[in-house]
Amino acid sequence: MSTIEEKRLQNKERFENKKRKVRESQIDGPYRNPCYEEGQMTIRCVSSVKNKTECEKYAANAMKCKTFWKKVVKDRKRKGIDPPLPAIEDRPQVLEQYKHWL
Repeated sequence: MSTIEEKRLQNKERFENKKRKVRESQIDGPYRNPCYEEGQMTIRCVSSVKNKTECEKYAANAMKCKTFWKKVVKDRKRKGIDPPLPAIEDRPQVLEQYKHWL
């Protein structure tokens, strides 16, 4: 194989890997992102409303959610708790445990 063909093959593989990662993140959205639903609400609002200022409360809520879960993950890593991001079924208990950060 020539080097040009090898580079094309490598680029094609990279592109396929990126597409696969996007599909996986879309499928596993709520599992990997505890603020998935808040983000989806923001996106729905922005796409359906002409006046974007109406969506500020959704965006602020999503940012607050992300900030909270980043703090939780950082604290759990510091304490050596595995996994740092709790599973969906464990999140209500973790939320209760860390609610003083809200």
